[in-house]
Amino acid sequence: MFVYIYRERTEDGRELLFDHGAQYFTVKKPEVQKLVERWQMSGLVAEWRGRFGTLDVQTGNFVEDTVGANFHS
Repeated sequence: MFVYIYRERTEDGRELLFDHGAQYFTVKKPEVQKLVERWQMSGLVAEWRGRFGTLDVQTGNFVEDTVGANFHS
C-alpha cells in the first residue's frame, strides 16, 4: 500500500498535512477482513472520522462538505 503525505508550512508557521493515500476501500471477503483487522490493530489503517470538504484557494478557508458526511458507516 502506498501513502503519500505532503507537508507544507503556512506563512504564519502552521504545518499543513495532505494525505494522498487511498481515499477508501471496501472489504467483501472474510480473508481480506482479517487482513484489514490486523492493519487496524497495527495502526496502518483506520476508519475516517474527520470532516469532508475542500480548501477554498481564494480565501484559504476550509469549506465543509455535508454530503461527504454520508460516507460514514
